Amino acid sequence: MTKEVVAEHPPAKDYHDPPPAPLLGVGELKLWSFYRAVIAEFIATLLFLYVTVATIIGYKVQSQNDKCGGVGILGIAWAFGGMIFVLVYCTAGISGGHINPAVTFGLFLARKVSLLRAVFYMVAQCLGAICGVGIVKGIMKHQFNRLGGGANVVAPGYSKGTALGAEIIGTFLLVYTVFSATDPKRRARDSHVPVLAPLPIGFAVFMVHLATIPITGTGINPARSFGPAVIYNRHKPWHDHEVMAEAEHPPAKDYHDPPPAPLLDLGELMLWSFYRALIAEFIATLLFLYVTVATVIGYKAQSQDDQCGGVGILGIAWAFGGMIFILVYCTAGISGGHINPAVTLGLFLARKVSLLRAVMYMVAQCLGAICGVGIVKGIMKHQFNAFGGGANSVAAGYSKGTALGAEIIGTFVLVYTVFSATDPKRSARDSHVPVLAPLPIGFAVFMVHLATIPITGTGINPARSFGAAVIYNQHKPWHDHWIFWVGPFVGALAAAVYHQYVLRAAALKALGSFRSSRSN
Repeated sequence: MTKEVVAEHPPAKDYHDPPPAPLLGVGELKLWSFYRAVIAEFIATLLFLYVTVATIIGYKVQSQNDKCGGVGILGIAWAFGGMIFVLVYCTAGISGGHINPAVTFGLFLARKVSLLRAVFYMVAQCLGAICGVGIVKGIMKHQFNRLGGGANVVAPGYSKGTALGAEIIGTFLLVYTVFSATDPKRRARDSHVPVLAPLPIGFAVFMVHLATIPITGTGINPARSFGPAVIYNRHKPWHDHEVMAEAEHPPAKDYHDPPPAPLLDLGELMLWSFYRALIAEFIATLLFLYVTVATVIGYKAQSQDDQCGGVGILGIAWAFGGMIFILVYCTAGISGGHINPAVTLGLFLARKVSLLRAVMYMVAQCLGAICGVGIVKGIMKHQFNAFGGGANSVAAGYSKGTALGAEIIGTFVLVYTVFSATDPKRSARDSHVPVLAPLPIGFAVFMVHLATIPITGTGINPARSFGAAVIYNQHKPWHDHWIFWVGPFVGALAAAVYHQYVLRAAALKALGSFRSSRSN
């Protein structure tokens, strides 16, 4: 009796391995998309270093006199991991979201990018890192120089060999995660959930920081180590630095850019959906201020008698970021989930909403903020008055210029993330996974709070600052209040220009359209 042997036929592949990148790729120099990607790497690395190094310096300042002050090592690790999640999410479709020469080098070795692109990316990343740390030094020079500048060095008690091993293993984990998250097999099957790539990469950075901050401060990113070493410019970081250290054919568009919103659009006044959106913005901002200001007051009350009591700065940052995630998720389909006059201004400048809607949204947001803070005062009046009412003001030891700069950059991070998360390209592909837009927006708010709570308490939302100032009604918050309108509005303007005219190349598209119409 013979036994039949059935040959095994592997299933047909449901993915395609892309062809290897050209070795040199000189033809890329003729493409705007190449320079746009280089700019995106520069800006992303600048923002990454600004937020993370500011978080480190702020933690050291706050923990000097209070052993439980500041965000702690856990908060620093969250700053690094969370910023990578946000920035990879925002830039992956433009540059690949490397933000790290080690990642770029690994992808070059795997023939995922050309030598020319790899070199340009590394230069842009290092320049971005220098500029990001330079901004931190500019807005907190005394604290920066006194507390190490966020530079990586080998900690006392560890040898250079130990530090080198920690950096090698940590970088291996990161780059291995990058390869796994961007594998063609995985991308083919997970393409409808693109957040899956940035999320594990951000978590890999977070985990490695938890493990190696006590040894080297955690490099695993030569640009991250290079920027602070250049700006801080002391012997020890440089002494240890060696340790850390063809034509394009675009595919057919699978999305449609919506037409620009009318400038005034008085017809909206006749629509119930318009008033429903206003109510949604009012209620969302009310809830946002109620939960966040109550968290701030509760923390200050609990930590008065117990330095380690309450949720800490990390908990406050989570309150702001988490509430934005929840409320944007809940209201995005009704009003767009702005909950912030700076976001509304940015979207108006990009012609996403009409002037009428923008003005009415801002009024609703400010009224909601006043009511939300009023409820907090109503339920904890004594504590509210005793502990500052959650109002934003410039902290002692910082100038108004420093505070203004922090608000501009913080709002830029937020509004840039909003534009990226709501981009028509991304919306067309993620529309059936609506949690994807609110998640990075909430994380952006969380990260900015980690960095700027020690400076201003973090505004980046004029309604948030206005509501607390109205209800608390003391001289200091009102004296500094202009910062929390000018800073966020300038940051929103910069983000709108960067996204619309650099990343989406609106000016070039308009020029091309004009030339085409002239030739016809």
